[in-house]
Amino acid sequence: MAGLSTVALACSGGGKRPSTPLVVTSVESEAYFIRRIAGDMADVRALIPPGANPATFDPGFSTVEDMSRAVLYFKVGHPAFPFERTWLARLEEGNRLRVVDTSRGIPVLESDPHIWLSTGGARLIASNIAQGMKEAFPDSAAFFDLNLQAVISSIDSLKLVLDSLLAAAKGQAFMVFHPAFGYLAEEFGLEQIAVERNGKPPSPLDLARLIDRAKRERLKVVYVQPQHTASSMEVIAREIGAQVDTLNPVTGNWIADMSIIAGKLAKGFSN
Repeated sequence: MAGLSTVALACSGGGKRPSTPLVVTSVESEAYFIRRIAGDMADVRALIPPGANPATFDPGFSTVEDMSRAVLYFKVGHPAFPFERTWLARLEEGNRLRVVDTSRGIPVLESDPHIWLSTGGARLIASNIAQGMKEAFPDSAAFFDLNLQAVISSIDSLKLVLDSLLAAAKGQAFMVFHPAFGYLAEEFGLEQIAVERNGKPPSPLDLARLIDRAKRERLKVVYVQPQHTASSMEVIAREIGAQVDTLNPVTGNWIADMSIIAGKLAKGFSN
């Protein structure tokens, strides 16, 4: 592909001046890194709206239109990510765009596609994005490299903050409805207890076992995710005398949102 200055988006009327190239991704969590690396040299859009469940989101006309005009698609790349597993091949069909796998090099957890929820994963995602931008727009490679350095520096600074917040909690367990925090748990030596199994709420027997486990762990907080309806968490909380709080695995501002997640977990452990 040519440099950014020569890229024009497809449009119905010919002869128009080139406009900013459209770059798409699946979720806002990855759009954050693309925007920081691309700067104002690309129009970056996430196909799944904030708050939507990737397992059930049905792309409409605007999504199809975005794909038809995009020059790059940064996919999450995890085989268990439901939106891409269901829709990516169909959205790619007939469109001439470069697809970049942002999971390249990340040791993925089999059933957890939330690869951005660790600082190690974020570093590789940012590097994969920068490489994809450089391959698509080689004339701007130095610009992307400079922005990547700034992103990596901010990730490393955040790692120090998260280490400080979660150091005392190493080895402790936390309970969530949707199993989205496996990468964070692995990085900081925590144990995630997931209530949902294979996309389904717990059976009565499973729920009883989870309540017993929560009592043994002396949990004071259990966590729900805004993309999922989880009445079972209210039942668990009531039975063990715990609070219910929200952890959102889909980050819009990755730095701020990771700090919020770690802060809530640290507070829950200290209660």
